[in-house]
Amino acid sequence: MTFIDEKSEYQKCRKCGIIRNLSLAPVCPICLRNRMGIENRRRLLRKGLRFLSDRSQQIIKFRIGIGTGKGKTLEEVGRKFGITRERVRQIEELALTKAQEKTN
Repeated sequence: MTFIDEKSEYQKCRKCGIIRNLSLAPVCPICLRNRMGIENRRRLLRKGLRFLSDRSQQIIKFRIGIGTGKGKTLEEVGRKFGITRERVRQIEELALTKAQEKTN
């Protein structure tokens, strides 16, 4: 959807719904920040893999899509490994923590 006034052109982002001035922000800043955050998280998870048990490594690889190219939801990972979504989230946080500790 595009809105036009006398001074500039505005567009509503399809993903997050914010309306932005296309001449000032050709790319949605909120979506860009979220995408960068996801990529940074994946990079940290890859670094943290080597500090985890084999089973935890498999869970993280499945979660972020290493080998498959597409990450899975907490629910999908939990179902595959017979654990709760909360436990998957805890393992993910443990990997992030270990990666951050080892890189600092």
